[in-house]
Amino acid sequence: MSNIAIPAEIDFANLNVLTIDDAPFMLKMIERSLGMAGISKILTAKNGVEALDVIANNVDIDLIICDLEMPEMDGFEFVRTLRFNTNEVCAKIPVIILTGNGQMQNFHDSIDLGISGFVEKPITIEILKQQIINALTTPFISPPVI
Repeated sequence: MSNIAIPAEIDFANLNVLTIDDAPFMLKMIERSLGMAGISKILTAKNGVEALDVIANNVDIDLIICDLEMPEMDGFEFVRTLRFNTNEVCAKIPVIILTGNGQMQNFHDSIDLGISGFVEKPITIEILKQQIINALTTPFISPPVI
């Protein structure tokens, strides 16, 4: 049972969440955790390239949960590409980084790209829910101007 209070303006049942991870097992675990949190509208991608295709065809995505280390396009390059997207709506989608490599440098590099949260694997439903609430109710840290 969850002790996290969900703000009234967030309707978990109607959130559209994209999860990105190259490990099928992790995608299933994230999907299960999201389901236990009350989220059922879940799209998946196995890397950043596939995720950009999913976003291009589903502009109503509310939140992205992304791994860092993936083939073809890793999480860093994915977030960088997303943030500099010409579609302003897509560029502002909150991103939570979910990684098994919680090195401090990864944390700082992710923040520099404009993320909304950073969580180390394995995750708990409580932590995931809190990160989702934070991501949807506070602005992400903007990437530096180049």
